[in-house]
Amino acid sequence: MTGPPLKHKVAVVTGAASGIGRALARALSATGARVVAVDRDRPGLEETCSEIDETALPLAVDLLINGAEEEIVKRTVGAFGSLDVLVNCAGVFP
Repeated sequence: MTGPPLKHKVAVVTGAASGIGRALARALSATGARVVAVDRDRPGLEETCSEIDETALPLAVDLLINGAEEEIVKRTVGAFGSLDVLVNCAGVFP
């Protein structure tokens, strides 16, 4: 295999506005993936995407809303043509 291992792959990362989700979004980008960063925290998403590159797509979506997952898939495939990797880091520890 030549080049980055995830080159031309599309990765959706939920919980990407901070913490582990942000770190994974950055790591996936570093391995060649095009990243779709998902979180309900729009300012955090913008910061995450600014740390990645201009191809990163921020999606401010609340996963608690019915149909959110369909919206994410539709917008991801619409922007990049596929969805290859899903990393689910959205969540809250009380």
